[in-house]
Amino acid sequence: MRIIYVDVDTLRADRTTPYGYHRRTTPHLRKLADKSVTFDRYYCSDSPCLPSHTALTSGQFGTATGVIGHFGPAAQFRPDAGHGPEPDRPLLGQRLGTTE
Repeated sequence: MRIIYVDVDTLRADRTTPYGYHRRTTPHLRKLADKSVTFDRYYCSDSPCLPSHTALTSGQFGTATGVIGHFGPAAQFRPDAGHGPEPDRPLLGQRLGTTE
């Protein structure tokens, strides 16, 4: 299986060609979407963006990873107090890198 993971921050889907926008704003994204799976609904688990991206790739809420903001300690996995990557739950990139 081949996976191309596209995660775009701060882009309204209704302003892209694959989601019906009348202007040709994203023709390359349209070509990719024509041969791919797209999603009409997505709900983020965390806010702002960095904690949300971390949750998506780790499978854990920001309260579990310690990533709850954009800068400094709030933007880092915190191994203290039980925060950090779970050994039995690899990050998305780690999981995609394994062969089974």
